[in-house]
Amino acid sequence: MAAGFEPGVPVAWKVSWGDREVGFAASKRTPGVLGTTNLENRVILEDVPLLDLVPALMRRVVGDIGSMKFDARTTFEFDSLDNFSKFRSRVKINEVSSVLELDGKVNGAFLDVNVKFGDATFEPKIPLASQAVLSEALFPDAKLPYLYVGRRWSEEIYNPFHAPNAPIETVDVEVTGIETLSIDGENHRVMRVEFFGPPAPGVPEDARLQAIAWVRQSDGVVLRQDVLISTSRLRFDRLPEKEALEQGNRLLNDSGRRGHGRGRRWSGPWGARREGVPPWQASDERHEGEWRREGERPRPELPAGDSDGQL
Repeated sequence: MAAGFEPGVPVAWKVSWGDREVGFAASKRTPGVLGTTNLENRVILEDVPLLDLVPALMRRVVGDIGSMKFDARTTFEFDSLDNFSKFRSRVKINEVSSVLELDGKVNGAFLDVNVKFGDATFEPKIPLASQAVLSEALFPDAKLPYLYVGRRWSEEIYNPFHAPNAPIETVDVEVTGIETLSIDGENHRVMRVEFFGPPAPGVPEDARLQAIAWVRQSDGVVLRQDVLISTSRLRFDRLPEKEALEQGNRLLNDSGRRGHGRGRRWSGPWGARREGVPPWQASDERHEGEWRREGERPRPELPAGDSDGQL
């Protein structure tokens, strides 16, 4: 996961809710101790609809308000071989700090998680595949290399908007097509990657779609990701390098470590890529040898434009 980021160079995103800009998100890879690597993520959202975003349990803690400021920060740690080892996540809503706190550590074939939500504590033990990688499911990856139409895999996804006692679920991921994505007047050939929630009684197949990512075909760079929440869409559009540096430094270098500061932020879902086999870890008849996790996986969007794939 961290391998998709250049050390010290932030990757940042403009975040929109429907057709309205609501904030920014950023990630940065930094060196840790004894050869470890940290990946810091922060999302800040402002004036977003509470009822659409958070579960009823969380609304009991922050109050049933119409809109909110959402500030979340997550740090992932990778060992010297770039294997995920542990994470820490904190979520703040309006003036209520640490509404949700999660700490997790890989323990053999499991991820031991400690969840603190208000006065309640949960300690789910999540099975993980060998060499599994934890990443934020609703947070864009820098890259998703080695894709081709029809490629499939599964991931364990953490979502802060799920019930606190069950923050992780398995999703099915598939590269479903090649499209043309227009950004600032420039057309890009992109791979469309879709993320589906687990089957459930009474839930139609098309309702399982949770996220869509658009990945530039030439280099695996994630350009856009949409996360589907209720009947709305949270969209992440990648910022140019200069803007990304500015926003990344603003989000990740402020006083957020002492209390998340003020403002909006949202950090969420992480996925432990499993069987299937994730693009950056896999090998198959088309690509000899082991694939490194050069990037991460993308995410969401509502069904795209017309029949020719133009967005």
